[in-house]
Amino acid sequence: MDSSEKVEALVSTQWLVEQLRKRSTAEGETPSPSSSTTPSRLCILDATWLGLLDEGRKAYLAVHIPGSLHFDLNQCRDKTSRLEFTLPSPEEFGRYVGGELGIDNDTHVVVYENDPVFRVLSAPRTWWMFRLFGHDKVSVLDGGLKQWQADGQPVESGNGSAVEPKLFTAKPARRDILKSFDQVLDNQKTGDFTMIDSRKKEWFDGSMASIWPGLKLGHIRQTTNVPYDGFIREDNDRLVPPEDMRQVFQAQGVDLSRPIASSCFVGIAACTVALAAYVLGKEDVAVYDGSWDEFSKRAPEDSVVIVPDP
Repeated sequence: MDSSEKVEALVSTQWLVEQLRKRSTAEGETPSPSSSTTPSRLCILDATWLGLLDEGRKAYLAVHIPGSLHFDLNQCRDKTSRLEFTLPSPEEFGRYVGGELGIDNDTHVVVYENDPVFRVLSAPRTWWMFRLFGHDKVSVLDGGLKQWQADGQPVESGNGSAVEPKLFTAKPARRDILKSFDQVLDNQKTGDFTMIDSRKKEWFDGSMASIWPGLKLGHIRQTTNVPYDGFIREDNDRLVPPEDMRQVFQAQGVDLSRPIASSCFVGIAACTVALAAYVLGKEDVAVYDGSWDEFSKRAPEDSVVIVPDP
């Protein structure tokens, strides 16, 4: 792959199998997704998360795509933050993906997950983080591990292969795809961008208890609810076709020609909406990393809608 070549944000199982076959043929050996011997390096990351405990790591150890490595969102975050989930610094991100995962700036990263409940959350978050820190050679495997297995592809268990540390230079966070608390608060006066809340409707309106203990129920004022799961097919973990994605946005009155920012509970599901918009050619949807967690704790009372516990 030429270093200037744009990669697809969403790739299929068939595409990945073909890429591994090409590399296997070139190397004359068994396919190795994290091999560093080919001119065009490819690294497959299992970003299964499943919450702040170690359940994502356990799920990876139980079953994963052969040769894939575990991208642990619990490790790649700011552990000193008072919020539930916050971005790491560029330096921390670079140390993690380079030192722990053997990824350099020429590596094409393909990320997937295996979440039986929320289905498509942590892979888009990981995809967005790579882009945020200046690495555009990153794709999401459409359908994740479930689709990989449904297509008859092999899996393995246990720890991944030993990793040779690499130098990954992370750029400063892109301000065009990241929103801060102050920007979201100011937007209630200026209306500079459309603010989306990507949580399920029941979490947006407060009729269902939060999955995050201690978080108030409610939402940011002047936000449009576009649930992230509306972009996921009902019968598998693949995203819906582009024409259906567009209809999801249109049904909620979202104009994709305007600036858009996405939020959720802690900044993870928001990235699924950003990925869907990217597939439609809207590549600059920003994510409010602090999301409802931060806004509900810091914003003035007239800037939020608080709902009594159900």
